[in-house]
Amino acid sequence: MWITRLSIQRPIILWAAMAALAILGVLSYTRLPAELNPKVDIPTVTVVTIYPGAGPAEVERLVSKPIEDAVGAVEGVRSVYSSSQDSVSVVSLDLVLGTPLDRAVTSAREKIEAIRSDLPAEIRQPLVAKLDINAQPSLYLGITSAKPLSELRESIDRLLKPVLSRTPGVASVGIYGGERREIRVLADPTLLTQNSLTVDDVVNSIKAANRSVPAGNIIRGDREISVKTVGALTSLDDIRTARLFAPQLATMPEITLPPGLAGPKKRPPPPSPLRIGDVAKVTETTEEPSTLTRVNGTPSVTLIITKTSDSNTVDVVEAAKRTIESLRSTALAGAEIIDLRDESIVVGDALEDVNITLVLGALLAMTVTFLFLRSFRGMLIVALALPACVVATYLVMYIVGFSLNQMTLLALSLSVGILIDDSIVVLESIMRSLAAGEAPAEAAINGRAEIGFASMTLTLVDVVVFVP
Repeated sequence: MWITRLSIQRPIILWAAMAALAILGVLSYTRLPAELNPKVDIPTVTVVTIYPGAGPAEVERLVSKPIEDAVGAVEGVRSVYSSSQDSVSVVSLDLVLGTPLDRAVTSAREKIEAIRSDLPAEIRQPLVAKLDINAQPSLYLGITSAKPLSELRESIDRLLKPVLSRTPGVASVGIYGGERREIRVLADPTLLTQNSLTVDDVVNSIKAANRSVPAGNIIRGDREISVKTVGALTSLDDIRTARLFAPQLATMPEITLPPGLAGPKKRPPPPSPLRIGDVAKVTETTEEPSTLTRVNGTPSVTLIITKTSDSNTVDVVEAAKRTIESLRSTALAGAEIIDLRDESIVVGDALEDVNITLVLGALLAMTVTFLFLRSFRGMLIVALALPACVVATYLVMYIVGFSLNQMTLLALSLSVGILIDDSIVVLESIMRSLAAGEAPAEAAINGRAEIGFASMTLTLVDVVVFVP
């Protein structure tokens, strides 16, 4: 009751408080992230491991089973299951609800690192991540150009992707389609057999030639200079002239001369060293595509931009589009960019529908209030109370870390009905007191006092039902 008396006796304090809440609520609304669905932490951690060229049986025996045994000891694990496919192992951990996901991810990484030496050397670094439904692709773009797809793909890889990856809120940038440059070394089986070589000898020789190795330091007076041998292959001729290294080429057998032949034992002159180009054909081409993308029937390159889980979809998409426009004259010169799917539009449309529902609900509630109470003043009170309560709610949402999504806005729509219920009950009690001849201030206090406990009870029942 003291709030009612204070509001009636000191109205300026009430108006100041409502104005402050309205201003803070509007500022909070502009800073709230907009999402389609609320952020949900699913207690699941996945471990994805790539084992190139391995079949499902090998993947299960050499990768999935050891990782299962290792991560099964992570604290909070309820169950572990895996899926083994060609070249891919996926191990999933279901955690007990409430287990800190970041700590579980760190623990799983440590367990896998402890058995890293037991896993095949050919596997790629296992990727450990928590299941995040909010880290979803936000923007799909199709890029077409009159120039060859290989040039377009290389330009996007080299110039556009690094800049896009640094855009705030962008988690990853996926590039699909197009043609990628490939250096192909085709070994001749006949030449390999004649020189007692294998394909592994060719591969190892290329790896050995394509290395830059530290060669120590040179001290000159008070200066120390680091030295390294530069052996990176930069052209096709570098690959062709790279020397072949194989154990059998390093051993030269002695030749035993027939008895009675004059002269000491001699070795034949060492043959000239074999080069990669002597046994293989080195060409520049494009790799065999595993993914084809077309836009309106035209071969294209597709960009898929994924946002981080805690970023705003609308802001990330706008920032990504600004970045792309800034690079249109360089990385995308002469290219046409087509929006294939824009999640910010989907989010905006969904939230706009809910906002319209919220406004219509408030207008209908005020109309019903006027029709039943036959009081323009009562309708005006409701018209002021509803926006003030809704706007003030944005401040609370900002403080507790909520976002503007379908769930929170539908909750606001639902709260409009609850506010109208309380308003009608209190206004009807006050109007009954006015009809009895009481002064407006006295009628407001007495009417609120008569119905206050029942109204508070009704509100607390709604709180108990909906807060969980």
